[in-house]
Parts: sequence; structure tokens; C-alpha cells
Amino acid sequence: MRKIVIVLLLVANLSAYADEGMWLLNLLSPSTVDAMQQKGLALTPEQLYSTTELSVKDAIVALDKGSCSGTMVSANGLLITNHHCAYSDIQKHSTPVMDYLKRGFWTESAEQELPNPGKTVSFLVEVREVTQLVTQQVAEQLSKGASEPNMMRIRNSIAREAVKGTALDAEVHSMFGGNSYYLYIYQTYRDVRLVGFPPESIGAFGGETDNWVWPRHTGDFAIYRVYTAPDGSPADYSPSNIPLKPKKFVPISDSGISQNDFVMILGYPGSTQRYLSSFGVKEVVEVADPIRVAFRDAKLSVLRKAMQDNDTIRIMYASKFSLASNYWKYSVGELKSVRENGVIQHKQDSERKFQEWANSKSTYKDILSNLEKAYAEKREVTTLLQTYNEGILFGAEIFKLANRMKRLEQALQKSDEKKANDILANLRTGYQSLYKDFDADVDKQVFVAMAQLLVERLTQSQLPDTFVHMAKQYNWDMALLADNMYQQSMFANLGRVQQFLNSPTLNSLKSDPAFILASVFYPKVISLNKEESTWEKVIRHNHKLFVQAQMDMEPQKAFYPDANSTMRLTYGTVSGYEPADGTIYSPFTTTGGVLEKNATLLPEYELSVELKALFADAKQSKYALPNGLVPACFIANLDITGGNSGSSVLNGNGHLVGLAFDGNWEAMSGDIAFVHNKQRCICVDIRYVLFLVERLSGNGYVLNDLVFAN
Repeated sequence: MRKIVIVLLLVANLSAYADEGMWLLNLLSPSTVDAMQQKGLALTPEQLYSTTELSVKDAIVALDKGSCSGTMVSANGLLITNHHCAYSDIQKHSTPVMDYLKRGFWTESAEQELPNPGKTVSFLVEVREVTQLVTQQVAEQLSKGASEPNMMRIRNSIAREAVKGTALDAEVHSMFGGNSYYLYIYQTYRDVRLVGFPPESIGAFGGETDNWVWPRHTGDFAIYRVYTAPDGSPADYSPSNIPLKPKKFVPISDSGISQNDFVMILGYPGSTQRYLSSFGVKEVVEVADPIRVAFRDAKLSVLRKAMQDNDTIRIMYASKFSLASNYWKYSVGELKSVRENGVIQHKQDSERKFQEWANSKSTYKDILSNLEKAYAEKREVTTLLQTYNEGILFGAEIFKLANRMKRLEQALQKSDEKKANDILANLRTGYQSLYKDFDADVDKQVFVAMAQLLVERLTQSQLPDTFVHMAKQYNWDMALLADNMYQQSMFANLGRVQQFLNSPTLNSLKSDPAFILASVFYPKVISLNKEESTWEKVIRHNHKLFVQAQMDMEPQKAFYPDANSTMRLTYGTVSGYEPADGTIYSPFTTTGGVLEKNATLLPEYELSVELKALFADAKQSKYALPNGLVPACFIANLDITGGNSGSSVLNGNGHLVGLAFDGNWEAMSGDIAFVHNKQRCICVDIRYVLFLVERLSGNGYVLNDLVFAN
């Protein structure tokens, strides 16, 4: 382990790599900080991260355990993040009568703030290395005869023990492919209320067209407030709760930024695969991405049409559409970017050099051949598993609804009345919320689209016998099969489900067509996962060696672990780029571009009359530039990925200048390989946020609570 830490702390030629790296704050070396300070950082290492004194890390939060990031911006619990991070909460509060998606929302008092059951906000308390403790427990399991140590059980046990008797929670994270482990301790709050957000015509301006694309003009922000029990401890929602008094919050800078200015992000990037072998990259772009693109394209076509002219359906499926669309376009972009940036060729060139070095190292010489063999042998089952994942797990919801009855089926089969009653009580509560955003006609169309793709892509032997038998009854016409299933199944209608739960019988459950198919589809997925795990075990072992070997081969190079939803720091400068020959992108956009895009009359750029008037009159704002336009977005060579959404973009003084919300199209291969000359982080300018809050809220409830830098 000592070698890993030394390698991480040795920062050679860092200026050449200043725009790459998701650095662990607890391991920032003096050399790293010195390089940042030369570029414009005015803070000390202790002001960035400390466990004994207040630091910037104390103002940075993980939303929902790392699905997004956020920043505390007031002494009264205000938290700012992205609109798309709040999108599912906004959708849940929206109805055709009170359409917050279209209208936006700005509260005028604490009583009007919108609670969000299940929403969490976590503050990082401290980080401890526990590699030795994990290693000891692995040895203990092996000594007791375990063929493979249960790493998740070990990690969970260490985490539980670390916070035993406290109100804190903890997680143990693997770093560098499993070569080291760190314990992360958090304080998590559970009463998080929406305070304000713009309409989606601003918060999601550009829609699918502009997603992952620069130039951008999206006002992607939302504001929550975090609450505690009256004594300041974490608590579930209660009217008696009080606003959190955070230990630290970030002042807002409204003075603006310029090209080449230093900026940094502290946030929670979700997942990268920078150390993936060329064989792994091939699996991503030849198996996973094409399957995801095909199935989600078909699903999105159904949802898009259904949502177009029906406000009720639009609201029901807004969040589901957004999620599916985001990863669909991501996969399209990744396929294109891996090819255009020569990622596989670059990986293969590096691996040839690695093999030359490794040939004389007995521990490392067979790594690449082992990886190549494992990926080749598991390709067929992985292809089948990915197809089932997209076609079933992420397809029609009726099967998820039906599969929730499996435990009840088991209890009824055993005639366990007590257990059955306990399960029924939970199901009666759970199903009520599940059907809020479910429409049987839409779901039926999704099923038809998914089933047709399954039938086209798989042989009869790869499909469950029960499904094949059912399909043959309808001459393989998936529309006819769907008509029959949705007409007969109780899961197409909440009323029928409730009626069954009031008087359940094993026979009626087992004869339900959706339950029958769920009962063969889900076990198939489980079986495929088990089959794939044999090769995954080989890949994990050799990947761990591969990461360690790369660090041994280049001891003077700075290494950082792949993102894994732990707090990281990335830094760089505000800078444009050249996406293609003869094309130069400026690092800034303004509200002038909002109106220019609106003039195209494309639906994703539609604005209300009131919003067009607001932008046309932007010159009256104190945030306007000399040309009368308000800055909208900017880009910087910051290294981010999913999970960083909502992260604060800070200047050298640690003041908030923007919010990260996207990456750029030309570098969509960035999760696999950083693209030095093109990779950019797209950020909404905090001056645009302030302009919108001022003009849209119509009151000082939010603005008066913010703290501005001197």
C-alpha cells in the first residue's frame, strides 16, 4: 500500500496534466497545491480539506448518496444544485393543474417550501485509510475456507463498526482497482425541501438537442433548503423542523470570470473507467453501447409520441424520459468519440509498451492475455445479459410491478399467513405510489417495442420457453400478445391490484400473464449474471494487478483512482477549444444566444412571451455585460463525470462562480480516456442564476438569504 500512496503524492510535470484528474482531497500533496496556487488558487490545503478546522469540503454535499452534488450557500440551510438533479422531485410535485415543470416554482415563505420524502443530503466528515483492516479480514475469511472473500460484507462490517453508537453513516470504498480502501464517514440529513427552480424551458433549455453539446444556454439550477430537528440533529420531515445551520457555506461571487481564470470543482463524480484495458473498451463500444442505443431509441420513440399532446402523460413520464434520453445520447456520443479520438488504438499502443515492460515481471506478464481471454469467453453471455437488461429491466414497467409479488407468492405457497399479512401490508402502501406515474396504454406500447427487439435479436433458444410458447400462440405478433396481456393482467390497473391484495389467492396470482412472464424473465437475468460472474472474477483479479503494474511501471507519474461517488477535486482554467478544423469555440455564451435559438422555432427552444420579454430587457440587470447581455454559460477544462452534476465551480478564493452540469460532445469518451485537447466541463454562470432568481422569483425570499463575496 505504501507504494500506492507515494505514487499518488509524487506529482511530476503536473502542469501538463492540470486539466486531468479527479483528486482525493485527503491526499493532496504540497506539489499539487503549489501547482494550483501558481494557476490562481489563493487557499491553503487546510482551507480546502480538514478534519479539525472548517474547510471548503464542509460546504459540499452529496445528494441521494452521490447521484448529484450540491453546495451550501447560506447560513440558513440553502443548497444549490442543478435543475436536472431536482427534476424527479419537480415531476413528483407536478400535476396538470399545478404544472411546476412548465411554470417553475418560487416560494415566498418557509411554509410553502415543498418537502421531498426520501431525499437525502450528506456532508463528508472525514476519510480514513482502512486497507490494512480490509486485508486482515480478507485473510481471515480465506483461512476459514472461503474460496473468494465477500468484499461487500467486509466493507459493510467495517463501515458499521466505525459509526456504531453515532448518528453518522459510513461507506468503505475501493480505490485503484481494489489495491487500497478508504472509509468515508458522513452526516446525512433527510428533510430536504424545494425552495425554487425555473421552468424547464429555462432549466432544460435545448432539451435532447443541446444535451452534451456546446455552445449551451441552459439555466440548469435549483435551490433546496435542508432542515433538522429542533436540536439540530438529522430528522425525517416534520413541520416543527428548523433550517440547518451549516458549519460552512460558500459565498457567491457576482463579479464574473474571464478566459484563462483558475477554477476548481469539489463534488462527487460517479464512475469512470480510465484504467480499463482495450479489451474492456471494445466490450463497451461493441456490446453495451449499441444495445443500449437500440433499445432506448425504441423506448424513447414511444414515450416522445405519447407525451407530445397529452399533459397528463407528459408529466407522468417526464423524469423517466429524461433519464432514458440522457444515457441514450451519452452512449451515442461515446461510440462516436471513442472512434474519432482513437481511444482503442491509444490503449493498444500503451498496452504494447506495458507488455514489453511486463515480460520480465512474473507477476504481471500474463495480465493482458488473461484479460483478453476472459473478455472473449464472456462476450456471448454479456451480449445476452445486456439485451435482457435493456429489454426487460429497463423496458415495460408491468414486469417490475408483477415481480414485486414474488415474496407474496412464496409466502402463499408455504401457507405462512403471518408473513403473507406482513408482505401484504407493505404492498398495499407501495403500489399506491408506483401507479402515480404509470399509464397502461403507454406501457403496452413500450412492451411491444421491447419485445419486438428481443425477438429480432435473440434466437428462440435464448428466450424463455414460456415466452416462446406464448408468442407462438399469437403467431409472434407482439402487439396481439400485448393486447391480451394488458387486458387480462391485474398489473395493468391499480384498482385490480388493490382488489387482489384485499383477497389474494395463489391461483389468481400464478395465472396472471404479466406475473407468468416476470417469473421467467427475471430468473433469466439472474442466471445470466451468475454465468457472467465467473469471468468477472478473473477480470477483477487481473484488473487489480493491471492498475498496480501501471503504477509500478511509471513511478514518477501522478495517478488518481477512478471515480466512485467519493468527494474529489478537479481544477483547470476557463478555456475554449477547437472541436474541428476551422471551428473555434469561445468559452462563454450569453442570453443573446437564448433568443437566437428561440428564433429557430424548434420546440426545445420554445419560450413564453414573458420569458422572451425578460431576456430582451436583460440590459437593465446589474448582471448584464456592457453589451446589454447577461452571461449564460461557460466552459473550463475541468475533469468531471456523472455525479458531478450540481457541483460548485469555485474561483481561486473559494467563491461560487458557477455550477457544473454537463460534458461536451467531442469528448464523450472521457469516462474511459481523458481527451486533453477537447474535454470541457459545461457550467451555468452564477450571474445567470442570480439574474433568473431576481427576475423570476418576484420576491427577496431567496436572494436575501444568499451571502455574497466582498
